[in-house]
Amino acid sequence: MHKLIQLKKWLNKTLDVKNTSSLSLTPLKGDASFRRYYRVNFKNITYVAVYSPPSTENNAGFIKISQAFLKIKLNVPEVYAHDLNQGFMLLADFGDNVLLHSLNHQEANHSYFYHQSLYELSKIQKIQLPLNHFDKDFMHNECENFKQWFLDKHLQIPSSSYEKLIDPVIELLLESAQSQPQCVIHRDYHSRNLMILNENGIGILDFQDAMIGPITYDLVSLLRDCYFDLPKQKVKELSLNFYQQHLKETIPDSNDFTRYFDFMGIQRHLKACFIFARKYHRDKVPNYLGDIPRTLNYIYQVSEKYAELTSFQKFIGDCFSQLPTIHQPKDLHD
Repeated sequence: MHKLIQLKKWLNKTLDVKNTSSLSLTPLKGDASFRRYYRVNFKNITYVAVYSPPSTENNAGFIKISQAFLKIKLNVPEVYAHDLNQGFMLLADFGDNVLLHSLNHQEANHSYFYHQSLYELSKIQKIQLPLNHFDKDFMHNECENFKQWFLDKHLQIPSSSYEKLIDPVIELLLESAQSQPQCVIHRDYHSRNLMILNENGIGILDFQDAMIGPITYDLVSLLRDCYFDLPKQKVKELSLNFYQQHLKETIPDSNDFTRYFDFMGIQRHLKACFIFARKYHRDKVPNYLGDIPRTLNYIYQVSEKYAELTSFQKFIGDCFSQLPTIHQPKDLHD
């Protein structure tokens, strides 16, 4: 409440509000971070005000990347004003039409929205930015968090029963990620962070954690989305089309691309599982528990394709028996 009062004071000053009662703030649904969002209506113009705790959020990175993305004509929110010390920002308002909602209700438009999103992704992959590297050490830390927060804390599986099995698989995944071409990656490029704008353009949110990393990372994040089940055939069609149009020169063999794509997806979904579990156990936020079965099922399905992951796939299948019954998928093998 104290921070909301401070945010209102900052907004009054920033917008030069003469009559404080003329400024209205409406809370908006947040993401999996500690940021808080509010729609601001002032003089018939809407903005988004953000309280983004400086102690936990990369606000300077958000502003820097926003400016770089705007220069290459990506649809990202313009930052009109900011106070980095307090963690306040005033952004352009992209509305409420989140891509996820349109996918759920407009199945006929899947291809159109995905083609638009993939076109924007191709632009991100071409930009040159001096960012930190999403390297093997960084990814290894995420995998360790999967063991700590998901297996140990959430499923209460003793580490002695899985480390000899999982550690070689993690090494395999990380070697694959490191060996593929590297580019700018958004790191959260999925249907909850993409907006449908006027004239069906795609707006991009939540990019402050962008890094230099594996070129298939954002592609698999979008097409094997933790929040939406895109049909397998559509995933194959869209991923191979993107490969043919944008990646074939740097990855000449399509089989190499498929393996990169699959292994990158497993690594990302290990990360998502630990984040969803950590939000529940550490932050007391249960909202993402229902997304764990879908995410775990991606790992199971993809592992089935590779002989070297047979034992790992069985282990992931066993993990389902540890989940609450209400979160069980309808068909593990679907």
